[in-house]
Amino acid sequence: MTFSRIALALMLVMVAVLLAVGCAGQVGDGKSTDNVTVTTTVPTPIPSSTKISNYTSTGDLISALQSYRNNLTYPRNKIPEDLLKLTDSRYPKNWNTPEETRAFFISINQMIPAEQAITQLSINNTTSHPVGSQVYLIIHVNSSASTHIIDPAITSVIGRYEEYHTVAAWADINNLEKLAGIDGVESMKVNVPPEHS
Repeated sequence: MTFSRIALALMLVMVAVLLAVGCAGQVGDGKSTDNVTVTTTVPTPIPSSTKISNYTSTGDLISALQSYRNNLTYPRNKIPEDLLKLTDSRYPKNWNTPEETRAFFISINQMIPAEQAITQLSINNTTSHPVGSQVYLIIHVNSSASTHIIDPAITSVIGRYEEYHTVAAWADINNLEKLAGIDGVESMKVNVPPEHS
């Protein structure tokens, strides 16, 4: 999760608590305001438990996450943070375990488990490396590079948009650092595949 997502998640929890105790929607004179619906997408679910693993306060967790981000080396800084949670044992333990995050990605079709990936994506594995879980990414390359530079590090291209320097593709979770390390790759973002949006 990025720092802004953590802040958003904390605000959402606070709003939920206020709604639960009946304080939301009140103004200074005690009159209700009009109902307003705000829709927000949170990348990983926040459990009802308020315990933060390994940290005594939210501030400690935020500090640990900031320190982790500041110490990310190139090319790891291009890997989406929720995927770092799954692949880097040094990622600070927070609300969700890596297993919960993985299950969430699978439930919203952003990840295909390794045991299903070979069949579902018609992977012909001729290497000695096992096939890992596949994650759906939107990958941006710099404007002077062809989108084809990422082809050796991805499993399956779903859409290629040269005019936007963007590729939508399935990538093996074990190849994320290789993909991020390709000269010309600017960013990667986890997304929902079009057939599931």
